[in-house]
Amino acid sequence: MEEPAQVKRCSKCGIEKTVAGFSSNKTEKDGLHGQCKECHAERYAKPENKKRKTEWLQQVREHPEFVGIPLLIISKVLSLN
Repeated sequence: MEEPAQVKRCSKCGIEKTVAGFSSNKTEKDGLHGQCKECHAERYAKPENKKRKTEWLQQVREHPEFVGIPLLIISKVLSLN
C-alpha cells in the first residue's frame, strides 16, 4: 500500500503542493523552504534581487575571502573598515 504524498502550503501563493514542489532548507522545521519553487524563482527574478546578486558577486570578486558569507554581513564588515 502506497503512502499518500505529503503536501505543504506555499506561504506566498497559498496553493497546496507536494513536497517535491519545495526546495530543501535545513534551517526550517520540516526541512523545506516556505515558498514553492515557482514563487521562489519569481522572487529572485525581480530586478531588485538581481541587483543584490550583482552586488554580492562584485564583493566576492573584490574580496574572495568572503565566499560563502551573506552580503549583509559582508557589507557590515566592509563598513567597519
